[in-house]
Amino acid sequence: MPLIITSRTRRKLLIRPHPPYVLNTDSAQAQGLVGWWPLGEPNGDVCLNYAGPLYNSFRLTQTGRMLIDPGPGGADFAKGNRASTANYLETTAPLTAAPLSMGCWAYPIDRTTKESTLFLSNISSNTDYFQLYLGGSANPKLVLATSEGGETLAESLEEYAANIWQHCCAVCSTTTLRKTFLNGIGGVADTASKTPASIGTLALNVSHIASGIFNPFNGRIAHACVW
Repeated sequence: MPLIITSRTRRKLLIRPHPPYVLNTDSAQAQGLVGWWPLGEPNGDVCLNYAGPLYNSFRLTQTGRMLIDPGPGGADFAKGNRASTANYLETTAPLTAAPLSMGCWAYPIDRTTKESTLFLSNISSNTDYFQLYLGGSANPKLVLATSEGGETLAESLEEYAANIWQHCCAVCSTTTLRKTFLNGIGGVADTASKTPASIGTLALNVSHIASGIFNPFNGRIAHACVW
């Protein structure tokens, strides 16, 4: 994904790829990738996972080059609404423990409340999960919350912005080292020892625990990945 610096505005513009896509699973960029979800706009209350040969499957078992078509209308993002927890995609977690990384492109409408992007969890528990979220007005950072009975946080150095696409990523290197990366810039490490138990579910656009579904994302999410 290219980084373009314009001399006129001196702003860094991160450009998302547009469909259709060709994914080469043998390439260095795809090394370690176990899940990729190009997302379509919701059909009723559920986001669509348009991915050609990857449809309804998170495991990249095909080798070589494959064409990825996001589907009808060329939609390549999921739209969430803070007023509803209905519009989300949920599937089996491709990875369940560190080491793992997860990320997506996100376009938040505002910075009002806590909003979840990717959420790996044990949905039979309220206290075992990895949550990558955008904080609200009190702390407008990209945050990874890791919970094993209670959560600790890894936060970005910079604040995220509203109404612009940004890349959000979390890297869990070990059970004692986790960092977030907002537009490629690493944040403050979380070094607490955490091993969330029985992780089995991935939710996009919301957080899902035993007591319910929370923190709906108000905006758009695209190209969610897990490595």
